[in-house]
Amino acid sequence: MALRLSVIASLRGAWTVRAVVPSDLPVVDRGPYRFIRHPNYVALGLEFLGLPLIGGAYLSAAGLGLANAVLLRRRIADEEALLMAIPEYRHRMAHKPRFVPRLSAR
Repeated sequence: MALRLSVIASLRGAWTVRAVVPSDLPVVDRGPYRFIRHPNYVALGLEFLGLPLIGGAYLSAAGLGLANAVLLRRRIADEEALLMAIPEYRHRMAHKPRFVPRLSAR
């Protein structure tokens, strides 16, 4: 939940549930976006895995996690294509990993 809230706080008014990229989109590279390009999807994935695990529902956690990954795969690819078409986004974010922060500095 903390990751999700930091995403919303970082994006402020640019946060939306739809994969929409307006032409005047400001590139956000603060908060969790300093480390990865898609922290909101990481938070969503952790929720789908973590909530069932709280109740000991291991099969549900695995099933929901897999279903979430399958359903979001296309959306993430489409959103990534829209974002990478913006030169400023590509310049500031292309070197960052999508979901898992790098452990070593370059």
